[in-house]
Amino acid sequence: MASGPANGPSPWLSDEQRARMEQSIGYILHSEISKEGDPRDLSVDDPKRQIEVFDKLSLVLNACRNRRVPINHLPQDVMHHIFSIVLQLEDMHNLELPNPYPTYLVTFIDQRKRLRLVSRTWNSFVVSTPSFWSLVDMLAPDLEVLHARIERAGQRELCVTHRSGLFTEKYCEHLALFLTPHLHRVRTLRLGNEGVAAALLKNPFPTLRALELRLNGHWQTESLPTITQDYFPQLHTLQLSGCFIPRNTTPLNTLRILRLHHILQEEVVEILALLAQCSYLEELAILSQNQSPWMGLQSTALRLDNLRRLEVRDLDVLSLPCLFRYAKIPNFKEVIIAFPLAPVPNIGAALLQCLDELQVLNSSTDSVEISMSDDIVTCVMEDGRSVEVTPAAPQSAFSEECANRFLEHLQPSALRITVELQHQGIIRWIHQSFDRRNVVELRARRGILRESRALVDGLAIFGDGEEDTEESFDLELPLPLPSLQTLIFEDSDIDVPHLLRMVSNRATHPQATAATRIKQITLSSCSTRNAPDLSSRFRDLGVNLTLR
Repeated sequence: MASGPANGPSPWLSDEQRARMEQSIGYILHSEISKEGDPRDLSVDDPKRQIEVFDKLSLVLNACRNRRVPINHLPQDVMHHIFSIVLQLEDMHNLELPNPYPTYLVTFIDQRKRLRLVSRTWNSFVVSTPSFWSLVDMLAPDLEVLHARIERAGQRELCVTHRSGLFTEKYCEHLALFLTPHLHRVRTLRLGNEGVAAALLKNPFPTLRALELRLNGHWQTESLPTITQDYFPQLHTLQLSGCFIPRNTTPLNTLRILRLHHILQEEVVEILALLAQCSYLEELAILSQNQSPWMGLQSTALRLDNLRRLEVRDLDVLSLPCLFRYAKIPNFKEVIIAFPLAPVPNIGAALLQCLDELQVLNSSTDSVEISMSDDIVTCVMEDGRSVEVTPAAPQSAFSEECANRFLEHLQPSALRITVELQHQGIIRWIHQSFDRRNVVELRARRGILRESRALVDGLAIFGDGEEDTEESFDLELPLPLPSLQTLIFEDSDIDVPHLLRMVSNRATHPQATAATRIKQITLSSCSTRNAPDLSSRFRDLGVNLTLR
């Protein structure tokens, strides 16, 4: 292998780099000679001193190298944008159901540590940027470390969190006293310990927007905190988990979102008292794994006129109708119902009662969309209101049962259907379960080639294959969809020539096809098996073929 001259310049260093290196070596050697006063101290006979010199030289060379690395010369606004994405700063103040916050907290701290280890430049940038320290985890090794982290946040709004753990009353009071000077900057507060919550919530939080309490212990009556408008004048979101409903004596006029997890039987009265104080509530989420906590409500029905979104999960089939009968939401935009594990007939009856209380049954509308996807059935009406129904776990025939309940009592002049091709018997369901005369759009998702071809075969009879098709489905084909205008396939394997034969068939056999009025066929994220472009052939037949 060829090599450069023995005494020549290093082949992997530029002239500028070599000059800097020689300058650095000379500077280090000069400083060592000046310190000791005798050049002989730097002889090769003194290995210890040589190691020290070369350690210093290594630091100088690393600094030179870091200055030349492109990532260390990015504009600060670009670095801030990149680091914000890595740290997911936009999720810092979000409260969701279900809440993945513990995972987010660990990930945030771990990612921030990784960024600091990349280089000195990055470490300096992270340490000096207040927004990267606005998430304050109170489980710090000691208060000095916690104080240093808060100081790095400058005057930024804080997200303060304290995970669950066993702490003495003295520790909780000391921690609350330590945080008191910073409470005016706390925007989000997440607490997982009863003692810390009781100590902190005695103080006013003038800028607090979101409060989450994940508490599973049993409170003493005298320590139960009170949430009032005076102490929390800007409270927008309240999320409560576990055996805890705060006392409330004044209306919470600023509260817009309320989420309740794991509701117990004895807490229902406290929940109703809390809801009665939230006149401007826009979003309510209730998650419960207990049996019939809403049964036996005798008080006057509660009207939530401003509520736009209601999410109910895992409430048993007996409690669901009682909840909707008690809490009136005449102006809702979205309702999500997640049924627990229960027999399908019970779910169907409970759903029918819920829909009746929501006053969406027997209503004449111009347009309704029924989507059956992943065992989730969504009904979207013309005015934008939607009702989504899903089981807690996959159940056989769930989608068909719920969809039938919707279609049994709705009278739309235009109906849009979304189905999963992987579901067994979907052709039979389309044929037998509802009035098909008003279906104007059919969307089919996630099917292999055989399943997508089966749906196309159900829409048109192909001459010699008519007997085989009828025998395969044991149904009267084609499907009676006389108003169908749009056919959409998503995430499926598609035989495009087979589609073309379906469209061509309507010219020669108009009575043997459901594709007579189809004007648009869309293939979204579909595999066409390298089929040639047949768009012009479709256009000649009056159909627009779109591939996305």
